[in-house]
Amino acid sequence: MIAIKLESRIERKHSTLSREAKILQQVKGEFGFPKMHCLFKDDEFNALILTLLGLNLEKLLQKCDG
Repeated sequence: MIAIKLESRIERKHSTLSREAKILQQVKGEFGFPKMHCLFKDDEFNALILTLLGLNLEKLLQKCDG
């Protein structure tokens, strides 16, 4: 399974997804980090496609509370 993260290039001057992609390249192959499949950029959006490891932090917190 994969996860796709999107960010608007119009609303952001500096891409957080580009920085995240650089970090994922540095930890490539390390346990606990997703595999980055692609960083895509067009005129409107940046998209980071990576392996889905499991629930996001919000969902995990909801499980702990309930």
